[in-house]
Amino acid sequence: MDNYNDEKGQQSLIYFDSYGKIIINKPNYTRGNPFSEGLASVYNGTHWGFINKNGQEIIKPQFDHSSNFKDGVANVCINKKYGLIDSHGKTLIPFEYNYLSPVFEGLIIAKKNGKCGYINPSGKIVIELTYQDATFFHNGLARVKNNGQWTTIDTLNNSSEQYSYPFDED
Repeated sequence: MDNYNDEKGQQSLIYFDSYGKIIINKPNYTRGNPFSEGLASVYNGTHWGFINKNGQEIIKPQFDHSSNFKDGVANVCINKKYGLIDSHGKTLIPFEYNYLSPVFEGLIIAKKNGKCGYINPSGKIVIELTYQDATFFHNGLARVKNNGQWTTIDTLNNSSEQYSYPFDED
């Protein structure tokens, strides 16, 4: 993918096949991301939306920020609040969070009112939003920060290790 200005100065986003042939040419779009699960997020200069591999606009540009689709969902932002949508643009999780991560091991880091926890893609809180900070789950474990200490937890919020030194400072 790349973008260019035509002879009239109009910007266009283009996607190429593996042979360098233009397969999608989207005038008025300034940026785009690689395809993920059949959709690519594209930017029209003010908002993000999604197109399919035929270049058809599937979800109109309306988001201030968007992630790629992963596990059938994408996190998107409107007016500095994050929510989750499906590949048809249906809101799965309302736009009420300060941050939502991509899905990792079936869970999403959610931040709201300065606290972190984990929700699933349907919006159910799996681990209450009580932590100062949180990392992605990997092999069933994640690190969370509470009262300045990092603890390793599993997906049931059982603690296994506690560290008094900060991981987030170099």
